[in-house]
Amino acid sequence: MLELSMTQDILSSVLSAKKIFLYGIHGCGMLGLAQWLIDQGIEVIGFDDTPGDVADNRIQLRTTIDLDDIDVVCTTTALAHHHPLYQHLKSFKGLFCKRPELLKAITSSYRQTVAITGTHGKTTTTTLTSFLLDQLNHPHHYFIGGKRLDTDRYAYYAHSAETVVFEADESNSFLGSYAPYIAVVLNAHADHLENFNYSIHAYRQNIINFAKNAFWLVIDKATYDELELSSVFAHHDKIIFLTQEAILESNKALCTTSHLADNLPLYLKTPMSWQHISAAVTICKILGHNVDQVLDRVNVFKGVSYRLEKIETSYFNYVWRDYGHHPNELQNVYRTLTAAYPTQKKIIIFQPHKYSRTKFFLNDFVTILSNYAHVYLLPTFTAQEEFDPAGDITVLHSLLRNSTIVNVMDELIFSDTDQNTIIIFQGAGSIMAKALAWSKDH
Repeated sequence: MLELSMTQDILSSVLSAKKIFLYGIHGCGMLGLAQWLIDQGIEVIGFDDTPGDVADNRIQLRTTIDLDDIDVVCTTTALAHHHPLYQHLKSFKGLFCKRPELLKAITSSYRQTVAITGTHGKTTTTTLTSFLLDQLNHPHHYFIGGKRLDTDRYAYYAHSAETVVFEADESNSFLGSYAPYIAVVLNAHADHLENFNYSIHAYRQNIINFAKNAFWLVIDKATYDELELSSVFAHHDKIIFLTQEAILESNKALCTTSHLADNLPLYLKTPMSWQHISAAVTICKILGHNVDQVLDRVNVFKGVSYRLEKIETSYFNYVWRDYGHHPNELQNVYRTLTAAYPTQKKIIIFQPHKYSRTKFFLNDFVTILSNYAHVYLLPTFTAQEEFDPAGDITVLHSLLRNSTIVNVMDELIFSDTDQNTIIIFQGAGSIMAKALAWSKDH
């Protein structure tokens, strides 16, 4: 394998390729790369060892590959490297790169890079930013860790555009190597610590390095204080703090004080935190736009897949699915739904993601889930972890007075509900597909 260093021209090698093989094609990040490459006439072949909807019929799915027929191989870190096909790839003689390396090579080639990170909220914020830039007729490329529901795309190649908006993953140490024109930091809560030797300090230092490299820094004030960035940016005049007031000043018709409540303008069709709106508005301002006339378009924003994505059923009026699997994400979703629907009964179907996360945040999960009228617990999505009884759903169940364990969706029977009951399916595993299948029968 020829593994190029980050200082070498990976992008020129990729763009001169005729065929590229993406190992782990069902991941949202890989799907985005595939779409961006195919838009430029490059043939993309993909493989994944887990089932999934590729969502783009231009991608050729293969279970075997002739390496002599491939110019570039790009892999995700999410797939098991002991798979026979990955072992076969080791004999590849051409360019072999990882997804973060290729994304950096692409995004670094543009004049205005907008990189959005944080433990939570980055997918929704990236999608809303891209949507608003479209409304402003601002040509841009985008890479999103989910499917933009108004375009059905994970990424977009805009010919001659000099702006690229992308979701920067904070779960690995690659984040600190980006040097964006605009860096957005939404939060920095403990997660993915297994990638940082279980050190919250190392995890946060990764985000600090990302922030330090930016020309403009847009950041939540509490996160700024938590990361102790005041010493780093003592004389930095390119910092903008995310505030509810920034939204109010931009468009009082969209968000009055009474509408803003705790988290949400009540009449938004796609529920979301004020933080997402504030970040997207701020980015548009930095890029030179007067956003007053476009802010009302937030109300027609359709959202992004798996992030408070409303799903239709024949009986219930208010059903969503959400990818959140960290206690802070669960808390934000509950607050958002409560702000929008303060008096309605709320039920959650929750699938914990990994035994280790459940064990680490057990008390936090119990606190947040106790807010719901009832909690239905699906078996843990293991993400290839070994069974750990201390992080199993039976422990959650024993600590929640309002919970029921359901092993299959057929056991999901709601009592004392009506058409206006709020129902949220939440988790980062198989629950997303299960929720959609359930909705077709209800």
